Amino acid sequence: MTILKELWEHGVSDFKGDWFQLDACQCKPLPTRQLPVVCAGQSGRGLRFTAEMGDRNFVIGDIPKLQEISAGLNAEAAKVGRHVKTIALNNLFMAETDQEAQAYFDHILDGADEGALANIVGQAELDQSEGMSRSLKAKAMFMGLPTLVGSYQTIADYFDRMAEETEVVAVMLAFPDFTTDLNDFFKHVWPRLQCRERRS
Repeated sequence: MTILKELWEHGVSDFKGDWFQLDACQCKPLPTRQLPVVCAGQSGRGLRFTAEMGDRNFVIGDIPKLQEISAGLNAEAAKVGRHVKTIALNNLFMAETDQEAQAYFDHILDGADEGALANIVGQAELDQSEGMSRSLKAKAMFMGLPTLVGSYQTIADYFDRMAEETEVVAVMLAFPDFTTDLNDFFKHVWPRLQCRERRS
């Protein structure tokens, strides 16, 4: 990161370190604005690195976990006189009702290719008697990202809680069907978000 920041600012670097030896390394064209550095740190060392070098931090977790991570990041950033913003990641399964959303989730989960997922998580985590557990299957399918399942109002209420109870400034969303679900989010969830008015 030291090298990249030097190149982005000055366009040339003669950095000499333990692992990198540069002679007139150049970066052209120069950025026309400051480039934000986005990290994904949740461990103690990851939070320290992000506090020192990053501008945004992608994290995963429920609301208590987000509170914990943000507090840790803020404490580390304060030590070096910086402020780093936190961005959460979530999968969404939405529908008109909680029951319909759960049915949507179950339909996707029931259709999972267990053989492919086994390659992701490893054979050791399979329950050989009954196949892959639903919890492990869900974790593998959605790469461990928190998955919210609920009605449009349930989803909106969750994000309002997140805005109220954590220091998360933005959320990156993933959907099973981006074409349909992204439109549904902006049509049905976005207008219900009270946090939009509080932060505008």
